[in-house]
Amino acid sequence: MVQLSGFRFDRPRNPNIPALLLVCGGLWLSLQACGQGPGGSAPAGQPPGQPQVVAADGVLCDLTQRLAAGKLAVSCLLQPADDPHDFRIRPDQKAQITGASLLLISGFGLTPALEPLPGAVAVSEQAVPQPLRLTPADGHPAGDHDHGAGHDHGDFDPHVWHDPRQAAAMAVVIASQLSRLDPPAAEAIQRRSRAMAEQLGRLDGWNRIQFSTLPRPWPPLASSHRAFASLARTYGLEEMPLVDATSSSDALRPEGFRQVIEALKAGSTPRLFAEQTPPARALQRISELSGVPIAPVPLAADGLAMGPDGPLSLMATLVRNTCTIVEGWGGRCDRKGGESLIQAWARIS
Repeated sequence: MVQLSGFRFDRPRNPNIPALLLVCGGLWLSLQACGQGPGGSAPAGQPPGQPQVVAADGVLCDLTQRLAAGKLAVSCLLQPADDPHDFRIRPDQKAQITGASLLLISGFGLTPALEPLPGAVAVSEQAVPQPLRLTPADGHPAGDHDHGAGHDHGDFDPHVWHDPRQAAAMAVVIASQLSRLDPPAAEAIQRRSRAMAEQLGRLDGWNRIQFSTLPRPWPPLASSHRAFASLARTYGLEEMPLVDATSSSDALRPEGFRQVIEALKAGSTPRLFAEQTPPARALQRISELSGVPIAPVPLAADGLAMGPDGPLSLMATLVRNTCTIVEGWGGRCDRKGGESLIQAWARIS
């Protein structure tokens, strides 16, 4: 993969970006109606002795459950409120893992507690063997904070699914694993994998159209922590990760705060993007000091976006993220096109 260049804070900005168009209405109703994501347990009524598959996080769970289509017992290990970086295995989850025929994890340090487990299949590491290396430029303010908060990913970006093409590669790896586990279902599993690749390819094209509605130069993507490197590289965005999403304001040293505030005031960043509700205290403090408001809809960074009734699907999550960014920067989001993608994803079976 191509290495992302260092972060820059002195690029001229466009001061005339319109105010945020609130992300609400018909698209988000469709997210709930057509894009509901995975639950936290295996489907009911599974035949006795059926192979058990454990998918570590919401992204893997949505892909795995859709590929299996009820023919395998798929359970989701992490619950929607769990932070994968800080996740610790409970005794009941240890039994769940021990009894599984297949354990799927992301890899690249997303869930450190699961990576040492014998037999765990690191899906992202197989899907993206040459991942994006995280090498920020010297002196970048986001580096001047305490990595003890749990978001120090090491050398590589674990959030590979924010690039739809890499999400499709993850589906291929999972489909291969499920096909080995259930050979009679292999043909149907591979068919679903191809359908996923087709829809994720459509999403990639749709994303590019949405970003093209933005006036240039584009502002930096100012978010809590560095979770969108793959998205930024794919669509030519500039990241500005401010502070880890789980940090308190004390975790960013005074010099780091000063640099962040100066960078925001010097540019034309129209919105800060939180990754949780309510936003992290550090991000709220940065918003207060810089005068840059926080977008009302958070970006889903480490997993699936949440709706009123639970996690959304991967497709609905990625569509919502794109609309949140584009509308936050004054662009136009094709909600009808987004709904079409979400509905097509929901029909994969």
